[in-house]
Parts: sequence; structure tokens; C-alpha cells
Amino acid sequence: MSIRVKCDSCSKSFAVSDEKAGKRVRCPGCKEVLTVPSDDEEPEPAPRPRKASGQKKKKAAKSQTPWLLIGIGGGFLVIAGVLFFFAMRGPNNPADVAPPAPPVSGAAPALPNANAATPSSASVPGTPTSSTAASTASTPVDVAWTVKADPVALPIEWPEEWKAKVDVFGSASEVLFPRSLSPFVMDLEVGAEVRGGQVWNLTTGQKLHTFNGKTGPLSPPERRLSSDGKYLLGKVVDKENNTKLEIWSLETSQLVRQISADVAGMNLAFADFLPGDRVVTITTGKQGDKNAPHRLRVFNLNSGEQLLQSGDDNLLEPRNAVFSHGRRYLASYSRAVRGELVIYDTQTCQLVAKKLMSGKGTDSVEAAGFSPLGDKIAVAMGGYNVCRIVVLDTATSNEVQEHRYPASFRNLVPGLLYTGPTIDWFPDASALLLGGTVAIDLVSGRLVWSLFTAPNEYSLDNTNRRLPVPGGFLTISGKVNKAKFSLLPFDAKFLSLAQSLSTNNSLDALIKPSQKVSLDVKVEKLLFGTPEETKKTLEGTYREILEAAGFELADNQSVVFKVSYNEAAAGKFDSFMRGPIGGGATPSVVGTKAMLNLEWATNQNESLWKHPFEFAPRTISVKGEFTAEAARKSMFEQLQSFAFSQPLPYYLSTDKQTMLPTFTTVVRE
Repeated sequence: MSIRVKCDSCSKSFAVSDEKAGKRVRCPGCKEVLTVPSDDEEPEPAPRPRKASGQKKKKAAKSQTPWLLIGIGGGFLVIAGVLFFFAMRGPNNPADVAPPAPPVSGAAPALPNANAATPSSASVPGTPTSSTAASTASTPVDVAWTVKADPVALPIEWPEEWKAKVDVFGSASEVLFPRSLSPFVMDLEVGAEVRGGQVWNLTTGQKLHTFNGKTGPLSPPERRLSSDGKYLLGKVVDKENNTKLEIWSLETSQLVRQISADVAGMNLAFADFLPGDRVVTITTGKQGDKNAPHRLRVFNLNSGEQLLQSGDDNLLEPRNAVFSHGRRYLASYSRAVRGELVIYDTQTCQLVAKKLMSGKGTDSVEAAGFSPLGDKIAVAMGGYNVCRIVVLDTATSNEVQEHRYPASFRNLVPGLLYTGPTIDWFPDASALLLGGTVAIDLVSGRLVWSLFTAPNEYSLDNTNRRLPVPGGFLTISGKVNKAKFSLLPFDAKFLSLAQSLSTNNSLDALIKPSQKVSLDVKVEKLLFGTPEETKKTLEGTYREILEAAGFELADNQSVVFKVSYNEAAAGKFDSFMRGPIGGGATPSVVGTKAMLNLEWATNQNESLWKHPFEFAPRTISVKGEFTAEAARKSMFEQLQSFAFSQPLPYYLSTDKQTMLPTFTTVVRE
């Protein structure tokens, strides 16, 4: 005998043996879990999660089991079995893998929540699965700020002088760092699959685990290492369901669990580990649809059971989501309101904070980062040719510090391809590392360290992670299969010096803030434009740069900031504009490259510091006729913003041994 079952998710009909009556099986079409009806009953739709509101529970719902269903015909309660039926699905089927790894030592169990749901709560595709009414990005959500300090569970004891030896056997770009503070990293041997790897403790230089397994194809951007170095998570490459993930034990090299984070048609945009052997995911609807749902969910790592789920409020942007270091909170910019910061609590999957960081809503939230103790949140705000670094008190949301810079965030922090966090705090919370490229003292707001790619290119293309530790930044240097971790040194005395320059004008130095200096701009070879207009524009740009650094401009001073400017032909630009209807060639023009030399010098022509650089934009924007002269005009307009990204020493000691900001050069990768 067999029973015909119809899936409510994909409408597929299939047969199961009558011994499965009243039990739960997986649809062979969409892989959703549903209950087999008894006798000739129609299959019942999967239950929705219970509402998180204060509604009174019905008397019939006194039982605490999450498997209660309301019978369609007789109105009676049916207690469904908790056994799952899995069809044969190959060697990576969770039913066929080794027993789950033991829980993380000292981990707290998942907290109960009224919004808890069963794994089958996502069985109706295209509909909100939260018990609360779904809201979209256009729906205002009022919430009080209820965030608390959330430090890392076990503080990291970095050595005062890092001298460990950690080799990297694969590519530096494949080394996994946890998303929150951790001493562990994983060196992967990868292709489409993870074929092996080693887990290292960076504080000691000791190897923690060796992974000898082999996964199926896993999407590289979604591979994650747990903070304790015990688990590897990856997004499964599956055209039928883009929400599958796998968790592997790095202690046993065995597959622990495979989880479908949502229904087919959704996309897994974020997945990572939480304390208490839990996994958090963010799934999204159709890309480009402003009203598409964004679901925050929490699963039990060992059982795969869904524990919590948010409403489809569409506020959290997964691409920019960052953890507090205890992993209780996820913060990002709001998808609903420009310039708004939103924070979710992973213990409840609820929105717990929302703050408009710009009074007029004109600036955008570029990045956020929690301090090591969790008591502060740094937020980078970007506007047109201006940006701000704002530090909030975590418990109150009050602004405790703010620093402004006369450059866009893109130009202030040029490491756009950097693989680490956009905002990293120093271990003692004294400074911020932005984009792995510049360090900012939080007291004075001054840049204290900058990174170059040899030969002195500030448009950084060395994307290797730089981790702030006492004494500098840990990074990876060397070629593939011959690389190792090394320390880029940074002396904390530079932070003290930057702070003293803001309060003490009596320091003896060749160059220092509050000093009167002269500006000398020379325009030499041009392809287009006039020397007079070009010089006037460059003088205005560098006057603003020098004044922002704290200098006062005046004629006939003993120290002069010199700028020499030349132009040369660059590569060709092709227009994206189509010709007249019926055909016509796509025009192309030769671009213009700017070549500048910056120099601090005395009025006696003694050079104190030099920095040459070139600027040739990759794209241009032209209104009107597409000509080489118009291409040069677009380049020159972009140059004025790019100039703010170039290094400018604002302090040079009398012995020329100490300079701020200090610069480090790394090789091109």
C-alpha cells in the first residue's frame, strides 16, 4: 500500500509507503519537509512560527512540543513524529555522516524565544515565514536602543613582541580569519573544494588541527572559520537551492551537518557561527527587488533544527554586516533609510537598535566596527568629498568622538579590494585600522600610519589581511607555497605624538601642525586646458589639504610645500553611448594621465620629503561631445578628489628621524 502526498511548496505529487503515515518526509522536488497524512487525508501545510506578540495561548496549545498541527477535517490535534525521512542523496547526506562533534567547551545553550520555529517553517515559498507581519524596506520600524557591551568571551593574550613562525602553504588570499576577534586562522588547500588545510594559533605559532577531508564545491566568499578554530562552514554550490551550507569538524575532518537555510529561490547571503553550537544565516529574495524578504535565522549546528527567525523587515544589509566580538550582535547600514545604522540581536533575531547617523540623511554608513570590549562602536560616514569617523557608546548610543576629513571615504581609505574588515580596532582601542591601509588615532583623529604597495602606489592592490596586534600588524608575505606570517611594525609612541601635536604647539620640529608654510604650484606640460586655470585649481585643492592638516598658509615662509604638475597621453576610452539608429562606430578617445611631484622643502631649496605619483582614471564621465579634451576634463575633476588620498607628512622632527604619518611599503601581490 502507498499514500499519495502533494507538496504545498512546489505542488509535486509523490508516493510513500503507508508505514510513513503521520511521519515527516522530504519532498523529492524542492527538498522541503512535510507531514504524511494518515489514511486518505490531504497533507497538512507545515506550521508557521508562533507569534512573538503578547497574544494569549489557546487552551489546546498547552503542550510545549513544536510539532502541533491542527487537523483539517475533524479539528483535532495530531502530534507528528520527529523522525525525518531522507532519500538517498550521496556521501554528503547528513544522515550518512559521522555523529556530530561535541559542543564547544563552555558554550551556553540557545536561548528560548517566542519567535522560535521548526525547520519546516519555511515550507511555503515566496511568503514571509515569521509569525509577525512581514514588513518591507519602506515600512518604518520603531525600536528603542537596547544594545549592551558584548566583549570577546576569552580575551586574546598577544605577546608583547610577536616572534612566532607560521607558514602558509597555499595562497594568502585563501587564509581564513574568523569574523570576530580570534587568535586562530586556517590555511586552506583549495580549488572549488576544500581539499585540506591547517588551523594555526597565531599567539603561539602552534598548529591546532590538520584538516584531511575533502568537501564538495563550496563558494569561496562564504567559507567561514569558527572563532574557536574547530569548525569550517561553507555555502554549497547547488543550482537547485542556493541556500545550502555545510559544517565540517576540523578536529575529525568529518562533515557534521548540512543545512538548507531557506526555500529554493532564496539566496544565502550571510552565514557564520554563534556561541553555543549555533549558526546564523541571512537569506534574501530576488536581487534588485527592494521589497524582497531578508530573513535572519539561527540553527542548531548539531541537529540542524531552526531555533529562531526574524521578521522579513528587510533592514539588515548582509554584505556589510559585522559582529560584536562576543557575536551577540550584528550591525550594518539600513536598507530602508540612508545614513541609518541598524543592529540585530542574534539571541532573539530581533532588531534592537536603529540610529540615524546623519541629521539630514545625506551621508551614508560606509562601515561599522565594535571595540574589543564591546563598549564602543566606530561608524564611518561618507558624503560628497567629505567623511566622518563617529564613535558611539554602545550602551547609550551617544556620540563620544567624531573626526571629519575633507575627502570621500573611498579616497581616505583606498584599500577597496582589501579582504579584511573595513574597520579594525587596535587591541587597546586607542586607534582604528581602516581598510587595512591607514591607521587613525582616536584622540586626535590624525592619520598615524599609511601603507603603500611598491613602487609607492597608494591605490593599494596588496589585499592580504593586516591584523592589529601589539607592536604592529600581522600580515602574510611571500609567494604561493612559500609565504609566511610577518609583522609590519608600528610603534605606539606615534599615537602619543599625534595626540600631543593637538595640544602642544611648543614642540621643536622642521614641520608641524599650526606652522605657517608657503605653497608653490608649478604647471609645466599640459595636453589641454590653460596653465593659469590649472594652477588656480591645484592651488585651491592643496590649500584645502594643507589647512585640513593644521597648517596656516602665508607667503615667504621658511618651509614650502611644492607641487609640480605635468600631463601625458594615457590609454584609450571607449564610449558606452550607442551611435545613431541603424549603426555607426562606437567612438574612442585617448585619455590623459596626470603626473605630480609633491615635496616639502626649505626656502633654501633643501628637500625634506618627496612623493611622486601618477593618476590615470579607469573610467571617465563625459557630458556632451565625446572628445579627448572632455576625457581630460573628467580626469582632472577626479584628480582633485584623489589628491586627498596621497600621503602628506604633517610632522617631521628636527633630526628627520621621526615623521607622521609613518609609512610602510609592501610588495605587490
